[in-house]
Amino acid sequence: MQLPSLPFSLHCLTNLRTLCLDGCKVEDIVMIAKLKKLEILSLMDSDMEQLPREIALLTHLRLLDLSGSSKLKVIPSDVISSLSQLENLCMANSFTQWEGEGKSNACLAELKDLSHLTSLDIQIRDAKLLPKDIVFDNLVRYRIFVGDVWSWGGIFETNKTLKLNKFDTSLHPVDGIIKLLKRTEDLHLCELCSGTNVLSKLDGEGFLKLKHLNVESSPEIQYIVNSMDLPPSHGAFPVMETLSLNQLINLQEVCRGQFQAGSFGCLRKVEVKDCDGLKFLFSLSVARCLSRLEEIKVTRCESMVEMVSQERKEIREDAVNVPLFPELRHLTLEDLPKLSNFCFEENPVLPKPASTIVGPSTPPLNQPEIRDGQLLLSLGGNLRSLKLKNCMSLLKLFPPSLLQNLEELRVENCGQMEHVFDLEELNVDDGYVERLPKLKELTLIGLPKLRHICNCGSSRNHFPSSMASAPVGNIIFPKLSDIILVSLPNLTSFVSPGYHSLQRLHHADLDTPFSVLFDERVAFPSLNFLKISGLDNMKKIWPNQIPQDSFSKLEFMIVEFCGQLLNIFSSCMPKRLQGLAVDGCSSLEAVFDVEGTNVKVDCSSLGNTFVFPKATSLILKDLPQLKSFYPGAHTSQWPLLEQLMVYDCHKLNVFAFESPTFQQRHGEGNLDMPLFLLPHVAFPNLEQLTLGQNRDTEIWPKQFPVDSFPRLRVLYVYRNKDILVVIPSFMLQILHNLEVLHVGRCSSVKEVFQLEGLDEENQAKRLGRLREIRLRDLPGLMHLWKENFKPGLDLQSLESLVVWNCVSLINLVPSSVSFQNLATLDVQSCGSLRSLISPSVAKSLVKLKTLKIGGSDMMEEVVAHEGGEATDEITFYNLQYMELLYLPNLTSFSSGGYILSFPSLEQMLVKECLKMKIFSPSLVTTPRLERIKVGDDEGHWQDDLNTTIHNLFINAHGNVEAEIVELGAGSAL
Repeated sequence: MQLPSLPFSLHCLTNLRTLCLDGCKVEDIVMIAKLKKLEILSLMDSDMEQLPREIALLTHLRLLDLSGSSKLKVIPSDVISSLSQLENLCMANSFTQWEGEGKSNACLAELKDLSHLTSLDIQIRDAKLLPKDIVFDNLVRYRIFVGDVWSWGGIFETNKTLKLNKFDTSLHPVDGIIKLLKRTEDLHLCELCSGTNVLSKLDGEGFLKLKHLNVESSPEIQYIVNSMDLPPSHGAFPVMETLSLNQLINLQEVCRGQFQAGSFGCLRKVEVKDCDGLKFLFSLSVARCLSRLEEIKVTRCESMVEMVSQERKEIREDAVNVPLFPELRHLTLEDLPKLSNFCFEENPVLPKPASTIVGPSTPPLNQPEIRDGQLLLSLGGNLRSLKLKNCMSLLKLFPPSLLQNLEELRVENCGQMEHVFDLEELNVDDGYVERLPKLKELTLIGLPKLRHICNCGSSRNHFPSSMASAPVGNIIFPKLSDIILVSLPNLTSFVSPGYHSLQRLHHADLDTPFSVLFDERVAFPSLNFLKISGLDNMKKIWPNQIPQDSFSKLEFMIVEFCGQLLNIFSSCMPKRLQGLAVDGCSSLEAVFDVEGTNVKVDCSSLGNTFVFPKATSLILKDLPQLKSFYPGAHTSQWPLLEQLMVYDCHKLNVFAFESPTFQQRHGEGNLDMPLFLLPHVAFPNLEQLTLGQNRDTEIWPKQFPVDSFPRLRVLYVYRNKDILVVIPSFMLQILHNLEVLHVGRCSSVKEVFQLEGLDEENQAKRLGRLREIRLRDLPGLMHLWKENFKPGLDLQSLESLVVWNCVSLINLVPSSVSFQNLATLDVQSCGSLRSLISPSVAKSLVKLKTLKIGGSDMMEEVVAHEGGEATDEITFYNLQYMELLYLPNLTSFSSGGYILSFPSLEQMLVKECLKMKIFSPSLVTTPRLERIKVGDDEGHWQDDLNTTIHNLFINAHGNVEAEIVELGAGSAL
């Protein structure tokens, strides 16, 4: 709110206790000083630069809120000290220009006079400004920032926050700050100096009240706390809940030494980032203290080898049954190139090379085991989220027995990992087992050595003989809803062959000469989303028979860049499938398997009928070998399909009509089945269609059913090199609801709309809802439609027309067209156009806001001269922006005698229009235009538009011999 001054009557409110002027821009607030009884004054988010000296008269003031007044630079000295009753001083994101005593601006020593002060928000640029004898004993709530690096944004976790930048206890022996440290609950430290263990100097008692600690950008620190610096009876950080360490490049240990019981007992979250000297996160003795730890995140620590390090002397027999981190819920490890273990094991029990022991390869938690004095470490089983990224030395994860509560697993760019889950210790009694019963999301990205996600081993003992004849689906992921597998070039199957490579689970698999991704042993009854990308060795996704209910809830599926994949579906088709996208699979020949398909057949001469009752989106893109949906005679039904894209499928016909000739040729094997065979397929709900670079020589068969595409709104046509017309006359009626049309890179197209054969009565009603047309890279296009057909098309709803790189275009639109709703007209690189529009078309552009013309070498004028009277007026009522670029033959906007009016024009850019001597030979009015930009300069203007254009011409050419065009008496603003 903008107020020049406060109301004069305000001073009459002599008993006023509270005044809030939050967000008010008041130039003069001196009158407030007359409110002697005022107790609460809030000037939050004001734009004042100086606090009036008269504020010192408000001696009863208990709360002064200046927070958010970032422009405040001056508080006269002794104003703050005069407010002796002040209890709450809020200066967050406000005044920081504190000075020393005796200066004109306020000094921090004035705070010593506020004996009632209990709440303080303040920022101090330099610790040197703090008086040595200042105390804050009465403060029960404070946010004190020392240094200029801190921000007031974010959430404050507690009522006692202290942030120190470049604070050195040897240089700044401030008793008040030292005492505050002992009471502080939220402490942030940045750029600390004076030693390797600064924290011990700040509070030698171990920060008994501290709940949140953040230390950053302090290269001298080697460890956060050292037990040797604490009194024997004191623990460290007994109530601390979060620990954040960032850019401590020489940090060697977080906690050094042995600590008393109770130390770190409340720690819930640890975040460590850019600590390149740190080789491990915790010692074993410290890790055992972290019974409440819920979240660990470690990022960009180049030397980190393991999370927990142990020495022989740390192992005690009485700790065997104590799992580490029993409450750990979230674990994120990113950019740790040397990380190979979570917990160190010197003498592993399992008979494997030491390099393969990654993580706690332990028996179940209820079966601890000690050999040779070494404890096999274990974790609590409460982990919910595990995220690993760029851990290039990590070979495998924890055994599933430790991941029973895991809900989300993401592994990305771990170059040495060979498998994710080790199932060698499965104890299967009933012929099947549920693995990771709570896992909902599985994401694996960039694992070049991964061959199998689940490793079953090769020992017969790990799979009882009952499994060989057990029902399919021995390994179940009951709640897994999302699977994302990306850039796994060596992955061949979800489960390694193991025992079942010798004894097949099902005889149907004997006919499969290669492994499949999801074989009969695994089941996913809750899977909803599946993405498979960059699996170079995968040839088949499913076997001919899948476990009952497995994939029964699959709704969305993306398959891309799988170079050896031959088909998508086998015998079973997900009944709930809503979206299918297949892209860049260079060997894919059919969507459905030829030999394995066993689909229920309707009573139809065409054999199989594929029904997708819930599918709303189908995308087939860059599939050079795809010839058909299914090679045999078939039809398909897509009652709910809304989006269809078929692009860059060179061997695929999208639409074909079932004529006798077609039936004969297909029966003889001379013709592949199209993707959709008409008239047996309809698209009652299709709204968006994209076609391009397929086998079709024509997009639309001439026998296209009239009732097709009743809801089609968006049509994209790209890279169809053989078509001459985009929308032939018989399709105009079918596409009556079309709103958006994009056509690009169709080298043979000569016209967009064909009007031949339409009766004149219904012709004008076609495409009445079209809002947007984009035409690009159509070298053969001569016109949108031929001009000799009247009344032409109804384009009253068109809002945007963009035409680029149509070099043969000789006429944009016929003169009979009316563009009453057109807002954007953009024409670029259409070299055959001599003019853009006729005067009648120009007069219809009453809503045009943006006009861009460029790169049309032959264009001489924008509005064609058709011999109109000099009194004819053309008004572009809403045109705000005009751009004329690289038009070497443009002489004027219009050479006719039309009066041109641009009442809304505010921006105009003109560049490389070297023949334009004048904008128009007649009257031109531009009341809002103040300058013309020429290239990247600031702009030019002299008198009016015509004069300015003429001066630009003179400046570019000098005093040329060409006749100087007379500006005319009517040229005006």
